[in-house]
Amino acid sequence: MKKHFIKVAQTYSPKNKLAEVIIKSLSILDGTLAPSKEAAIKAIDKPFMETVGTYIKMGGRAALPNRSQYDFNDGIGISIEDTIIINVFEVKQEL
Repeated sequence: MKKHFIKVAQTYSPKNKLAEVIIKSLSILDGTLAPSKEAAIKAIDKPFMETVGTYIKMGGRAALPNRSQYDFNDGIGISIEDTIIINVFEVKQEL
């Protein structure tokens, strides 16, 4: 089974505390290898959902950013609206 590489493609200037915390929680995944595409998506979604859940429990009032996923030639992209874009690529060859 081929591994997948997680790459933070872009971050935006945070507009609020929620965006700032999301960027911090997802930026640590940059350069991470996952055993499968599904595991890579789960590795991204879990901290995102935990961050949003904690924010809501603490009474945060900022609008929650939309999460979208799209396919492109070499992998998939996950975009958290106005916050961060993360790409997941299939590893072609391990060294």
